[in-house]
Formats: sequence, structure tokens, C-alpha cells
Amino acid sequence: MTTDPLEPEILATVRSQVEATMIVADLAERGIEASCGGGDPAGIPVEGVTHVDIVVRQDHLEAAKKAYAEIQEEKSHIDWSQVDVGKPED
Repeated sequence: MTTDPLEPEILATVRSQVEATMIVADLAERGIEASCGGGDPAGIPVEGVTHVDIVVRQDHLEAAKKAYAEIQEEKSHIDWSQVDVGKPED
């Protein structure tokens, strides 16, 4: 039996919807379509959710793994304590 190249595969699991969304955007910049799963289907953060899956098509999995490793390497040099994320909304 052959596998379906369109079958979704989990690329990675991260701790928040925000982190997953940023990675999905970084993958898109590299031409890899991905989506987030494990939180609220509408994309709204869910209280108590401790993981969010990043999902890609099976036929994109190897390229996505390589791109994800590059993304992790690029982001590892960011000092997040120095990043201005703006003022919290009321």
C-alpha cells in the first residue's frame, strides 16, 4: 500500500499558538505550506493548552524538516528579553 503524499504529518510540537504561528509564517517564506493544530480550530489560544502541532503535507516533510532546523538556528541568536513586543492590550 502506498502512502498519500497529501497526508498531514506533524513537523514539530511547540508550546504556544504564537510560536507555532511564527514558525508557520517562516516556513511560508521558504515556500512550505504548513498549519497549526492542537489549539482551538479557529486559531484562538485556548487556556491550558500546552502544545500546538505544526503540520505539513507528507510530501513536504523532508524539506520542512530542513527549513525548520534553519529557522531554529536563526532564532537561537535572538535575545528575547531585548525584543520590544509593544504594550499589552487592556
